[in-house]
Amino acid sequence: MDFFDIGPAEILLILIVALLLFGPQKVPEIARTLGKAINSFKKSAAEFTTEVTKEIDAVNKAAADATAQVNKEIGSLNQSMAAATQQVNQEINSLSNPVSTGNTEPVPQSRLQAPAVPVEASVPPNPPAKPSGTISA
Repeated sequence: MDFFDIGPAEILLILIVALLLFGPQKVPEIARTLGKAINSFKKSAAEFTTEVTKEIDAVNKAAADATAQVNKEIGSLNQSMAAATQQVNQEINSLSNPVSTGNTEPVPQSRLQAPAVPVEASVPPNPPAKPSGTISA
């Protein structure tokens, strides 16, 4: 029997020392108190373990619920993206197949590009400078 890694010989030695120190009347009372303390410690440890396990289970459940919600949102976004991609592909296909209007000439590339605007034309001219010697009213 190993109790806190103490063998039977060590327990017997501790009991003999306790008997010599406290006397035969006090040893049973001390042993009873020590037994109650150890039992109370075991119960507290078991309750603590139970509470920690419950909390861990609650956190795991919340994490699983959040993961399920995120996966549901991702699935919804994937469906939306697939629909949008399909719509864009249809638009691209409709643009690559020109509609017959009787004119079979291709549109020149120069007409498809926006005209270049010179940088100087986009900057407004500087306002005229005021003479430095005049007083304005």
